This record gives sequence, structure tokens and C-alpha cells, in this order.
Amino acid sequence: NSISDRRFALDHGMMIRPDLRERSAELGVMWSLQPTLFWRRYGAGVSRVYGEEYAHKWLFPVKSLIDKGVKVAYGADTHNDPERHPMFGLEVLVTRKTRDGRVFGPQERIDRETALLMMTRWGSEYVMAEDKLGSLEAGKLADLVLLNKNPLDPNIPDEDLSEIKVLATIIGGKLAHGSIDPE
Repeated sequence: NSISDRRFALDHGMMIRPDLRERSAELGVMWSLQPTLFWRRYGAGVSRVYGEEYAHKWLFPVKSLIDKGVKVAYGADTHNDPERHPMFGLEVLVTRKTRDGRVFGPQERIDRETALLMMTRWGSEYVMAEDKLGSLEAGKLADLVLLNKNPLDPNIPDEDLSEIKVLATIIGGKLAHGSIDPE
């Protein structure tokens, strides 16, 4: 049975062949990719096992998918380690740098605006809740974070995006973490 005109999505997507990127676009399949997995171990691991060329071409091909018209959501399993913080993920999406300082697939870097779309609007579509989440609009849940710096500020170097701190988290219009006190 055809999956055309249905909403399907795939998780993780560590190595996605070019033909699957095309097919995903044709079928409207979304992907959820986890950039922190790339940073920690998979960049070096794929390079060792499959070779440097494959690591550069196939590893978490975020930009290639987006350029084909595929919406990609930012994924993060619920682990309690610092590399899973969204601002760290933003930095990895923008720089493509791994823990050892190498850059895998520099052609797969995306700009900050696109990375933030992955984390917000496209993420809400991924969980089929775009009518409630993903943007600040009347009638939506008012889920948001207050940051100490603007991640779109071009004066913040890409390598410092992970230093941006969450001051407060508001879920459903109610303070869930931190403080909104200006002091």
C-alpha cells in the first residue's frame, strides 16, 4: 500500500543513503535526527568502520534532506547528560564539529534559523501537534524558554552557542523551571 498523503516519520537517521533522501522527499516522510549522537561517538566510529568519505557524505545528512524538501525535526532522547541540551544540539547542527574537533560533512551545516525551525515548528509537526505547539500563536500552549542570549545574534560565534543558558521554561503558560524575574 502506498504511504503517499500519509504522515510517516523515521527516527535517528545516522546514515541515510542519497536514494532514501530522495524517496523521503517524494513520500513526504519526516526525519528526526539527533546531532549529539554525531558529536559524541558516531562521527569517529563511522569514519573508522566505513571510511572518512562515507562519514562526510552519509552521516546525519541534515542539510541534504532539507534541500530535498524533507522536514527534519531535532531529536533528543531523554538522557541526563549535558550534551543533550538543546543549545548544544544547536551548536552541533551549525558547526558539524565532533568531540575530537573534527568537522564531518561540512556541506551538511545548516544556519541557525533552520536549526531553530527543527527544534520548534518542525518538531511540532513531527509529533503531530502543530495545532498546539511549535510557535507562539493565539490558541497554542505557550510553551517557551527564556534564554540569556539570542541564538540568532551574529556576534555570538557558532562555537559558543552551547554556552547560551536557559533562564526559564514555561509550559502551557506556567513557569516550569527557572525564573522570569529580571534580577
